[in-house]
Amino acid sequence: MDRPLKLSTLLDKDSLSESEVVHIFALIRKELEAIKDTNTIEFQKFDHLKLICDWTLHIEINRSLAGSSLVIEINRALADIESTHIKDTIEDTSRSLFSKFRNQLEKYINQNSLPTKILTVGWKSFFKEVLEIILDVPVSLVQSHRNQAQGQIWTEAITITKIGPRPKSPVRFYHLRIFTNDSKTIEVPITPDI
Repeated sequence: MDRPLKLSTLLDKDSLSESEVVHIFALIRKELEAIKDTNTIEFQKFDHLKLICDWTLHIEINRSLAGSSLVIEINRALADIESTHIKDTIEDTSRSLFSKFRNQLEKYINQNSLPTKILTVGWKSFFKEVLEIILDVPVSLVQSHRNQAQGQIWTEAITITKIGPRPKSPVRFYHLRIFTNDSKTIEVPITPDI
């Protein structure tokens, strides 16, 4: 069975297991690599989708330019110590990451005439599976970006963590955990109830 047919079959299912979600990202990543070999400009339009593909398939992300850019954006917010809106800026950055991921996934699915079920009725459960898969997998700067870090605070890495359930509530919340070079850890909520 070829990759597009496998993807179509998986994307058309009503619910997906964790292993099926990982398989979807492995198939998409292979397709993106094929695009990279023939059309670098088109490949670059899927940088956040590739980051999520890599994030679901590896135990650490330390060679991704999109991942490194995310860490740099967060570091810039932390370096602006005078800002009273650091937490808002970091929340906006993480929302932007996941928004760009969804938009690029939607573009990829539509461009390849694949089923859109996960983008509509299945999005909430699909996105929760994605978060569960990338939980506690660190994203850090690529070596060439380390000199772009500003200020006294320097972000070493970020991860997605899960907090909860809270007393009297089965709801779990996902947070962006930021590790700084002075051994501090900062947690910022990134998702509504899932």
